[in-house]
Amino acid sequence: YRAMIHDTLEGDGYLAIGLCNHDEELTEVVGLGRIIQHEELADGRFHILVQGFHRIRIVEELPMEQYLYRRVKGELIEYRSEEQSQIDEQLRAFYLCLDRVLQSIPDSAEALSSLTERIQDPSVLADVVCAAVVDTHTERQSVLEEPLVSRRLQSATDALADLLLNHFPKKGQLLH
Repeated sequence: YRAMIHDTLEGDGYLAIGLCNHDEELTEVVGLGRIIQHEELADGRFHILVQGFHRIRIVEELPMEQYLYRRVKGELIEYRSEEQSQIDEQLRAFYLCLDRVLQSIPDSAEALSSLTERIQDPSVLADVVCAAVVDTHTERQSVLEEPLVSRRLQSATDALADLLLNHFPKKGQLLH
């Protein structure tokens, strides 16, 4: 991975980030991102910050040849359009749940509000919140593969609701 990051930084900075199953097979849909910040550590490892730009469908895995890491050829995924009213309705539910989390869980308020306050695009908002609060990699992969913004917003809302429920573990405890 050190060689991959070196090569990526020397090139255009873009890389695909995907999930492998137990047999080391890649999922069909992966994220396309760009390294926007990096720090090389003394031992050659890196701390990197990657900004996601798009989803891609893997068309073919390329031969490794002289590379020490996997490479793929992919195509950008164009998602189906949906009614703006569906997105708006889900966005309202999302913000209601987000407000409840921010009021009820002060520890999460700073991190979540800094993530969400400047994001105007509902698609990006759903993706960022899911990346931050969805628990498992398989659930995050499911969100990545979801073509409809309204459903990704629903996943983000559900993850926030789970955060609230896990914060109040006593049976019968009411939220105020």
